Amino acid sequence: MLYLLVISYDIACQYCKNFEKRFSEDFPESEHLDLDDTEIRWVIPKNHLPVHGPNHSRYSLNFVDKVGRTYGEGIKSSWGSLNPISMLTREMALATRHEVINDHIGSWNWTKTIEFGSHLKKGLRKAAGMAQKQRTLFQEFSDTFPSGVVKEWERLVSAWNADPSAVDDPYEEPQANVHGERLRKELAIEDSTTSTIPHLADMSQSIFLQLGLEIEDQQRTLKSSTGNKELSGGDVKVDVIERRNVLRRRIQHWVEAQNVYMPSLTQLRIRTLTVIHSLDELDHGEVAPRATKNSTPYPEDTVLWLPSALPSSLRVGDLTTQLLGMELRLRLAQAEDSLTDIRRLRRIMKGISEFKCLNISGTGNKANTKARTLYTSFERKQKQSADRYRAAYRSLTSIDPTGEWRSQFRQLLDSDLTGPGRGVQEDVRGEGYREISWIWRTGSSTTSDSDSSAEYNKSMRAEWAQTRARAERWQEEVELLQEEMRRVIHFLQWRSRWWCERKALRADIISSDLADGIGVYALRQSTMCRELAKRFAHSWLPLLRSLNNGIPAWASDYVLPMAEPKPKNVSEGVGRELAEAGAAVLGGEVEAGVRV
Repeated sequence: MLYLLVISYDIACQYCKNFEKRFSEDFPESEHLDLDDTEIRWVIPKNHLPVHGPNHSRYSLNFVDKVGRTYGEGIKSSWGSLNPISMLTREMALATRHEVINDHIGSWNWTKTIEFGSHLKKGLRKAAGMAQKQRTLFQEFSDTFPSGVVKEWERLVSAWNADPSAVDDPYEEPQANVHGERLRKELAIEDSTTSTIPHLADMSQSIFLQLGLEIEDQQRTLKSSTGNKELSGGDVKVDVIERRNVLRRRIQHWVEAQNVYMPSLTQLRIRTLTVIHSLDELDHGEVAPRATKNSTPYPEDTVLWLPSALPSSLRVGDLTTQLLGMELRLRLAQAEDSLTDIRRLRRIMKGISEFKCLNISGTGNKANTKARTLYTSFERKQKQSADRYRAAYRSLTSIDPTGEWRSQFRQLLDSDLTGPGRGVQEDVRGEGYREISWIWRTGSSTTSDSDSSAEYNKSMRAEWAQTRARAERWQEEVELLQEEMRRVIHFLQWRSRWWCERKALRADIISSDLADGIGVYALRQSTMCRELAKRFAHSWLPLLRSLNNGIPAWASDYVLPMAEPKPKNVSEGVGRELAEAGAAVLGGEVEAGVRV
């Protein structure tokens, strides 16, 4: 028989690596487990998981099956009550301190025991409602994908549950640039197989455009790192000067190829450099602050004049048309990759914010500053991705203003950078009024290309798997809570019998008066456990019956038959009550029950 053992630890991802070796060497042989018949699953408590970073889905209680909605931090819930007694016990002797702490822990355990009834009932009612809601949401979401794709995802999730190391992680977000990498491969194949495209320079047209987009991205990154402000001679950092020199050389080399593929730009670039200062004077009333002393702009300010930036009068000739078509494809991939990256960064920032609120807020300036610095770094990356998307959107608008791409891509505003979930700065009227941003609803390009559809499905696989996991975990929680109810009743019944057995253990070595006192105490504890079991069962049975269309077998002892007809007169009813009371005195306590 195969046993499933789930072990929760804050650093389970590291501790599990040598667990079997430590277990065999450090534990007594009498406590060894038969690991051949035991499946061990290591998980990290939910409060600690965000700081472990990506690629930790196999340790997440949200994705590991058969764990329900286990949180993993419940063992620490008593600290809030036990921490204050440290001031009380620090000057006590060891024995006294031990007794005081033991009393407090015993009180905590007893409080948990008597609250099982309300706690499990409340948890089951909530889990049943959430399970139904998540099942509906998952079904609606799953129906938007082809049945073949869904079956493949189900197979992948099942294989991952059996062995997370054997298949790709279905819960991890796809990396950015998947569309760009695929398109670069396509263009490289075209360059090698198509003879109609002339290679006029030392690089092909596709490489020329790809380098242009990379330089454009480097310009945005350098502007962001320098704060978009002119630095005086004494304030310029060495690394900034070096990065500018490298970028300037790359631009010069790229412009040489541009002069071959786009010869009409030579005169346009000269005219642009001539009038740049006069244009800045008209717009700002002064010379542009980012111009150097010799009127040469910084490399991050250099206008690249990609094909999409050409005036309509210069978009003539077959070569220019071919360049525009290639840039359109590259910009579509750039826009898709940028949106994918924005969504990934938004999820990371959401996790950092939640972790900061739960674990860091109120702990001091140092910890809060570190968390804020981490958040700011991802916020800066989000801005770079947003700027990259906006550049792609402007180019697409210039190349193909009325193209089909408009059904997928929209103008990106700062207000669109929200989610997942409801942020603290969003509509305060409530969750029901929140409208999810379009960046979460957009799919892949509406093209019949099977590769594009496959890329879109791959990008949505993680969202589908996570939605499925939420539905499954809530359903498992419903089943686990009912099993916990059964175990609570079973434990209280066993505890009641156990106390009854205690009353006669020392009868032959103590006085009769003391034995009577011990017996009365044992019977009192036994009755208390039995009555707790009855009270819990009475509270749970209506809910259990509504969920299962019947009463579980373990609860059948607490169900009474339907009530008998009321007596015809008062004397008959009083006589029956006296008879029942006499039977209780002579034959023991009458078993109680409920009518359901």
